[in-house]
Amino acid sequence: MDGPDARARAAAGRRAAGPRPLPGPAARGGPKERGSTMKVAVLMGGTTSERAISLRTGRGMAQAVRRLGHEAVAVDAADGRLLPAGEEEKAAAVQALKPAGPAALVSAEALREADVVLIALHGGGGENGTLQALLDLAGKPYTGSGVMASALAMNKAMSKRVFEQAQVPTPAWVLLDKKTVASLA
Repeated sequence: MDGPDARARAAAGRRAAGPRPLPGPAARGGPKERGSTMKVAVLMGGTTSERAISLRTGRGMAQAVRRLGHEAVAVDAADGRLLPAGEEEKAAAVQALKPAGPAALVSAEALREADVVLIALHGGGGENGTLQALLDLAGKPYTGSGVMASALAMNKAMSKRVFEQAQVPTPAWVLLDKKTVASLA
């Protein structure tokens, strides 16, 4: 029998069973003891044009982490402030008064105290390897691509060169810089 009561009983049973391991690829830095509660910093927001969607993504990730029985702390990458649970998207209307650079962000208390960082950033420093490199240097486990993969994914010309070198089939291409485009006009 499916319905609201059945779903509520199932959810209560899952909560009673204790925290479940986070799904997906293992975070860098090594897993905690299986079944223990983790403190997860969900890094979201930021200062790019994709701030609003990052906050929405981060809210969903934080909710999922909490449903699994772990502690989730939402952190705005724009300035390192903590966002209240369930109100992460409201922060989209509030821009950072003092934007923090990636190095300052990695040293923020919420990230230092976290067992793992879930990166919910879109664009810029959240995807280009900068944040990943700083988290690696700080010895902080995180989810997602590492430094090299992140940097390559943001540099399309270098990605094409790597694919060609590895003999991965890739369409013919040409790189146009601003100077070349201006000369064609």
